[in-house]
Amino acid sequence: MARIDGKYEVLEERSQSGGQTIYQVRADPLAGAEAGELLRLSWFQVATPDERNAFHRYRAALKALAPEGLADVVARPGAYYAVWRDVPGLALAAFQAQPIKNETALSNLRDLAARLAAHGFALMDADIVMDGDEPQIAFLSPSTRTPQEAESLSAAALTPISQGKVRRQRPRGSVWSWVPGIACLVGAAYFGAQAGQIYLNPALADVPAVLGQDVKAAAGKLTGIGYRVQYVEGDDRNAALGAVIAQEPAAGSTLHLGRLITLTVNNPPSLTVPRLEEQTLDQVKQTLAENLLKLGSVSSVDGALSNTPKGRVVAQLPAPGAVIRRGQSVRLLISSGISVQQTWLPDLRGLPFDDARDLVRRAGLVVNSIKKEASDAAENTVLRQVPAAFSKVDVGSPVTLVLAQTRYQPPAVTTPPLPVPPVPVPDTTFDESGNAVSGAEGSPDAGSTPAAQPEFAPVGPGSDAPVTPVPATPTPEAPVSETPTPEAATPAQTPARIVPMTYTFPADLPAGTVEIVVRDDDGERIILPPTDSAQLRGAVAQRDDVSVRGNYGFTVRLNGQTYATFGP
Repeated sequence: MARIDGKYEVLEERSQSGGQTIYQVRADPLAGAEAGELLRLSWFQVATPDERNAFHRYRAALKALAPEGLADVVARPGAYYAVWRDVPGLALAAFQAQPIKNETALSNLRDLAARLAAHGFALMDADIVMDGDEPQIAFLSPSTRTPQEAESLSAAALTPISQGKVRRQRPRGSVWSWVPGIACLVGAAYFGAQAGQIYLNPALADVPAVLGQDVKAAAGKLTGIGYRVQYVEGDDRNAALGAVIAQEPAAGSTLHLGRLITLTVNNPPSLTVPRLEEQTLDQVKQTLAENLLKLGSVSSVDGALSNTPKGRVVAQLPAPGAVIRRGQSVRLLISSGISVQQTWLPDLRGLPFDDARDLVRRAGLVVNSIKKEASDAAENTVLRQVPAAFSKVDVGSPVTLVLAQTRYQPPAVTTPPLPVPPVPVPDTTFDESGNAVSGAEGSPDAGSTPAAQPEFAPVGPGSDAPVTPVPATPTPEAPVSETPTPEAATPAQTPARIVPMTYTFPADLPAGTVEIVVRDDDGERIILPPTDSAQLRGAVAQRDDVSVRGNYGFTVRLNGQTYATFGP
């Protein structure tokens, strides 16, 4: 086991901060403490002249202050340390928590703070315990503060300690110590005599009328005269909540002061707030009257976010189902209508569908229906539009387009060509001179071209039977059969379905006009009309009845530009 300076056995290292290391040690018999006593040893790393001078100032302050917990302090080359023992007493934090403190203890604590400040130490540099009314220093850390800084810090630390009740110390044997007791005895005797007189012969007074008054005002009036008051609950639908509806004894009765008067307070049973949302103001008044409630303040808000028509309730306070007393009021938020902008629909007739749809979108409208009609115009050319051209409509309104469809033409069937027989070749022979001779009987005139003759097929050799000309049978080419290709069957239309839509607007949504559209196989349409972004920051747009067909997606537009997209 390691030892320090040959006389302290190191048990463990407690902490290390800067150039100071704190150990728990056990003292030897000749170490200035009892043999085997557990001590706290602060070892200082001193390597420079400044560090050595600082420790010598610290050692001088310890000797001047003479802390109760200091067991030993050593300053020699290679060994700079201070040894501390435990000091019994009440910790300063526990002393501060006491509800009542002795004046003497506070005075002694201030004196100790002044002594520490004179050497550059503040109260928080020392571990202080209270031994009765005497503060003792159990441990002191080195400090580099000036006396002024230490005094300022100690004053701040003493402020919360001095708060609370202080028990003053009076000199013993002083005649003034008897004065409070004598005064209390005299006062008790006087007030006892007065109380006895009032109890045995109380004064009489007329009971005032407090019916219809608020219970607090009525009780204050009666207790001001000298009566005692108790309460019971009652129910009177014609009286205000909390009003006095009966009193006992009755008004005008003569009653001794100090007697008890019973007041019956109007406190009807609780009611459940009905649902008022989507109702008109007249319907709300009727519903509240049926439930014995009152109409409170009414405020108007834009109904665009909740899609609430003008004049109907958007929200209420208290909420539906809340429990309140009869006669209480319900506050309302009434829709001022769905504020929309209007735009002009241009003339789309004769335009291709893509161009027409772009113009509709730029106008803030939505193509939600497309119809086909046979026409001689180019395919997908706009024939008609609803609303009509140059109509003034609300932004987000639907537009129906009638597009041209090529009239029906039967498929062309290719007729295979008829077979053409080959040109017959005459049987031509040549004589000895090289002249062509036709047939077996002779040749035509010189220079004449023999006519093409059909081939003959004899019946048989040596037969005198007439011969029948047999034309050569040509081998026709196999006709190429062209089977018309039927038009592709039109696929069945995808059925519509209902999907939910939920979108939370960010709290930092930029300024402008915001709308939400859905795009599917039927085109594009608005499901949240254009609304000022200031009303939507941090809000949640939610619908459970969006009808779509095929693939779909939602788009959030800010000032006509895509701000965000979301979908399934």
